[in-house]
Amino acid sequence: MIINERITWIDYAKGFGIILVVYGHVLRGVFEAGLDIPIKLFTYEDSFIYSFHMPLFFF
Repeated sequence: MIINERITWIDYAKGFGIILVVYGHVLRGVFEAGLDIPIKLFTYEDSFIYSFHMPLFFF
């Protein structure tokens, strides 16, 4: 019988990725709604989040 052991740090990385997905969608929604958010801050955060959050789900 094979015991399925989960690797804890991978589970945490996936959870962090989920949080980043939600935050990224909220950030884009706030920007699209025209609320007061500096364009440089939005561009930096958007680029940073979307540069690596999806690959976290490929573990």
